[in-house]
Amino acid sequence: MIWMMMALLMPPDPVNLDFSTSGPRITGGLRLKFAVFTLHGDYTLAKYNSLSAGFGIYVR
Repeated sequence: MIWMMMALLMPPDPVNLDFSTSGPRITGGLRLKFAVFTLHGDYTLAKYNSLSAGFGIYVR
């Protein structure tokens, strides 16, 4: 019974994750390793271009 009341009180999910892909896509990237540190990044050419980059610490 409680879950029914909670379902009525909670708003619907405001995030819409529906998407479709169309057209070609090209992705290129690189990674540089320096002792215990790494730098990495990639770039994607598509309908909406994107760039991502990161930094990492390698501990073994």
